[in-house]
Amino acid sequence: MKHLKGLFHGDGDKEKVDSPKNLDHFKVGKAPHNLGPLIVFVNPKSGGNQGHQVKKDMLELLGPEQVFDLTEGGPEPGLRKYVKDGQFVPCRVLACGGDGTPGWILTVMDTMKCGNEPPIAVLPLGTGNDISRVLGWGPGYKGEPMSEVMRGLYTAHVVPFDRWSCRVGDTEGRPLNNYFSMGVDTDILLRFHEARQKNPEKFNNREMNKMHYIKFSMSEFVDDVKGRNTPLPQCCTVWADGKAQALPQEALGLMVLNIQSYGGGAKMWQSPSDMLPQSFSDEMLEIGYVKGTKHMAEIQSGLSHAIPICQCKHLKISVTEDLAMQVDGEPWLQKVPPSSVGIDVEISHLKQNRMMQHVDSKIGDRAVRDAAAPVRGRSILGPRSIAPLPFMDHTRMHTGKRTCLPGRTVDGMAAQERNAHNRLQHRGSGLGKGSSAGGAPPARPSQGRARQSVPPVRQLAH
Repeated sequence: MKHLKGLFHGDGDKEKVDSPKNLDHFKVGKAPHNLGPLIVFVNPKSGGNQGHQVKKDMLELLGPEQVFDLTEGGPEPGLRKYVKDGQFVPCRVLACGGDGTPGWILTVMDTMKCGNEPPIAVLPLGTGNDISRVLGWGPGYKGEPMSEVMRGLYTAHVVPFDRWSCRVGDTEGRPLNNYFSMGVDTDILLRFHEARQKNPEKFNNREMNKMHYIKFSMSEFVDDVKGRNTPLPQCCTVWADGKAQALPQEALGLMVLNIQSYGGGAKMWQSPSDMLPQSFSDEMLEIGYVKGTKHMAEIQSGLSHAIPICQCKHLKISVTEDLAMQVDGEPWLQKVPPSSVGIDVEISHLKQNRMMQHVDSKIGDRAVRDAAAPVRGRSILGPRSIAPLPFMDHTRMHTGKRTCLPGRTVDGMAAQERNAHNRLQHRGSGLGKGSSAGGAPPARPSQGRARQSVPPVRQLAH
């Protein structure tokens, strides 16, 4: 048990563990965000076969206690394993999938109503991956070594992320994380969505999806030219924070933005001088409009932006005609009953969740960190051992005591962590067979090379 020297109480007092029985009195408390197990949720249907390979790789590194398939009961069973007395134990979540995957996990955490909700990082396997882009995890996973993904998680910052509630008519509000839109651009998305539902086998990779989207865009462009699309002032009215907003006749699509990336990376918003810079942490929405499919093509090409209307904390839209709408890339045709004068769409702030933001612009930019770089605090394996990965689930909560996962001993879990760490060193930094699976310490860095420090982490108060 010598390698367990240096465990910490939750209140910050240090306690040396000299014998196995002392573990029975160890209580897990509040830990920094980069400590505690990593819970991985994988959508195997995302990214073609990428999801299956990511699941296989994660199972090899972390084991089945921390890796969950979303097609097998969704995220709640996995999340429940890390809840004690109505609170999440200190942990983190990695959502492997498209934009809908982190949104699904956030929605389930809302329904669970447990405190200390863990921060979420994203491994992008979908088509648009807008939430992944703004959090710095890149436009799409392309098979980078898992060591780079793990190191990115290790150095990531925790940031507050606004979430909104979108209520249409008398229905219950649905969560909005990225954006809401209606009109011309949503018509294209709705056609794409309906075609994918009819023939899913034709929409199984990003490049092919983009080609289909271009095809539907051309069809919508023809409707624009022929004047078939109704200008928004003729079918809707907009109020921002209780004030009516004038819409010009050229407005064919309305954009309501929480994040900068739209529709697979388009920079939809550019703040004018009389407005605040856009942020997903300021409890403000950006409202703008587009003039048609040509304007949307210019935005997608980086040549233009949506035309700003305002920024607000509460938005109300009254619609008098059937219109295509979408929330976070999920479109539908909103019908107005003949007997009704219209339908109201209301968007208001729901809450802030914690997300994990990559410190670099994309996965793979930062070299794999020095194997000797320390974890914050002291290593759970002792001062002479290599720094362990902070993602292994060393323990599970049970009756206030530190206990091992079923069928696993503390010694065995520590050995597994060392083996996983050595595998990542071998893959990420090209170490040879000199790094044994038995946990021998690697060679120390040379005197002339400065040890890399871990950047400060932005914490949120609970």
